[in-house]
Amino acid sequence: MHEVFLDELRKLNTRFMGMGIDVSESIEEATQAFVDHDKKLAQSLVKDDQKVSRAATKVEKRTLKLMALQQPVASDFRNVISILKATGDLERIGENALSIAWETIRVKGNPRIPEVEAIIKSMSKKVNFMLDQVLKAYVQGDEKLAREVAKKDDEVDEDYVKARKLIIAGIKQDPEAAVQECGQDQCERRACPGGKGQREEGGQVRCCF
Repeated sequence: MHEVFLDELRKLNTRFMGMGIDVSESIEEATQAFVDHDKKLAQSLVKDDQKVSRAATKVEKRTLKLMALQQPVASDFRNVISILKATGDLERIGENALSIAWETIRVKGNPRIPEVEAIIKSMSKKVNFMLDQVLKAYVQGDEKLAREVAKKDDEVDEDYVKARKLIIAGIKQDPEAAVQECGQDQCERRACPGGKGQREEGGQVRCCF
C-alpha cells in the first residue's frame, strides 16, 4: 500500500513542479513585456488567464484524493500538506504575473521612469531566481538551500524601497508616469515567494496596496 502512495506522491510532485516552472516563466515574460512595452506579449499572457488556476485546481484535487484514499502516516502527510500549501503560493504568484500583464496593456504608450524600470527588471530576475531555487530545494529536500532563498527576500524588499523613493520623487515631475510604475513594483514585490496577496477588481487581478 505504501508503494502505491509513493508512486502517487511522485506523480503529484511532477504536477507541482510543472506548475512551478510555468509560473516562473509567466513572471519573467510578464515583466519583460512591461519593460519592453510589449503589448502583444502581454496579451498572449492574459489570453489564457485561467491557466494557473486550472493547474492549481488539478494539483489540489489530486492532493486531497491522495490524502483521502491512501491515508498517509504523519511524515508522508506533512509532505502532502506542504504541496497543498505551496500550490496556493504558486497560484498567487501566477496571478501577480497576470496583473503585470494587464498593467502592461493598460499603460502601453504612457510615459515611464527608466530608472524604476531598471529596478523592476532587477527585481524580476531575483524573484525568478528565488522561485527556481526554492523549487530545487523542495525536490532535493534541501533545508539549507530553502533558508538561503528566504534570506534573499530582503534584497527584493530593498529594491522595492529604492523604486518607491524614485516614484515619490517622480510624482513631483510627472505624476502620471510615477503612478504607472508604482503599481508595477508592487506587483513584483508580491510575486516574490514571500510576498503578500492580491484582490480581484473588475474581473482583473490587482495588487493590494
